[in-house]
Order: sequence, then structure tokens, then C-alpha cells
Amino acid sequence: MERQLAGRHVLVTGAAGGIGAELCRTLAGRGAKVCGLDRDRASLARLARAQPGIATLAADLGRAQELAKRLAAQAKKDGPFDGLVSNAALFKDAGTLAKTTPAIWKEEIDGNLAGAFNVVHALLPAMRRRKNGALVFIASVNARVFLGHPAYSAAKAALLAFARAAAVEGGRHGVRSNVILPGTVATPAWRGRLRKDPKLFAKLRKWYPLGRIVEPAEVAKAACFLLSDDASAVSGACLDVDCGLMAGVKPLAAELTQEEF
Repeated sequence: MERQLAGRHVLVTGAAGGIGAELCRTLAGRGAKVCGLDRDRASLARLARAQPGIATLAADLGRAQELAKRLAAQAKKDGPFDGLVSNAALFKDAGTLAKTTPAIWKEEIDGNLAGAFNVVHALLPAMRRRKNGALVFIASVNARVFLGHPAYSAAKAALLAFARAAAVEGGRHGVRSNVILPGTVATPAWRGRLRKDPKLFAKLRKWYPLGRIVEPAEVAKAACFLLSDDASAVSGACLDVDCGLMAGVKPLAAELTQEEF
């Protein structure tokens, strides 16, 4: 298990965030050569100091041509990419349709969907030529059920269709494509909301059958599995990493059955 990804060169987008940094750490710990990509140079610098064994690349996923050139240069320097964890996300906190402006809609669709397309478009030709590649997309349970934030949810739902397309078209070229759907994950991105409501996580836990929320390391471990040969026959799959949320709503089940769960 310690060398599960030995010899693999893996790109992680959104690498400077809470999930992204943990992805880099865990993948490197499993033997992968990791390149962390983010557009925030300051955060990338902190990531590089914290994890000196990984490479970092400052790039904007929205600039397709520039991105492709930067990734080609990185591959020439450190070797072709065997895997991708498309983790970069954009969240504007527009919780309802009424608060979602056309500008917010475009920004969130571009940030969560177009960016994923651009990086895959840049990496996929080389993976096909080499008959080897594994794509992992970090989506959200919001892709399956509406939990607010319509633009974000729509973009994450579209990732499922995109990943299936990549799985079907890439299959004969040895390229696998899968999706992870996390529930609520304890990351620094929640700091603002926790300042407003320090009991927020405690309130959310009641909805999860496991009685807790997801840790970033649990998402990273799922990504390691999907990137590895342990998942060699897994493609086009959606893996819920959500402490049981999509299995059912415990408080509602208790109300309906008048039983203790």
C-alpha cells in the first residue's frame, strides 16, 4: 500500500486548497511523483514549503492554450503524466436561484466545469498515445441531490457526464475515468461560515449516517485507489465519499418510521 502509486506521475489541480494539499501529501506518500497546480502563487509557495518533495505549477485553468503549453513543458521536464486528479473548484456562496446572477452562473460553470475540460483536453492526447492514463474528478454530493448553490451543483453534475464520456471514449486507449463525490469535508474553506456559526459542523452531522463529516484524507485515499492498478477494471464509476449521506437521510427515516436510528 505504501508504494501503491510508485512510478506514477500525477497532476493535482486546485492543489493549494484543503483537499488539494491533502491529495498531494497522500499521493506522494503512496509513491507518486506529484505536480500540484493552482493559480494562487502564494498558496503554492506555502504548499511547496510544507511538502518539499512535490513539484508546483502556477497556471490558470481558464486559459486553455497557455495551460496546455505549461503542462507540456512540465511533462517534458518531469515525464509524461499518468494520472490526473481534477480537484479545482469555484464556490461563490450563491445559495439560491434568486441570488445567482448570470455573472455568478458563468463564473461557477467555468471554474468547476470548463477548467476540468481544459486540463483533460491538454493531457488526454498523450495518455491515449501511451495507452495509459487515469482521470479522477472531484465532484460533490450536490451533483446527485439539490443542497443549495444551483450553479455549483449544476457544474458538478455536468462533471459526471463528462467523466462518463472520457471513460467510454478513452477505454480502448487504456484511459480510465472516474468521479469522487464528497459530502461535507472539513477544510479551511469553511472558516467564514464557522465564524458565523461555530456549531455548524455539529448541526450538519445529524444528516450523516456515520454521525460525522468527511476528512480530506478520506477523499485522498479514494483518489489513490482510483488512480492505482487496484481499480484497473473501474471506469465510468461515481464513488460517494460522504459518510453515508446518499444512502439515506437518517432524521427523515426516523420521522417516517418513528424508530430510533
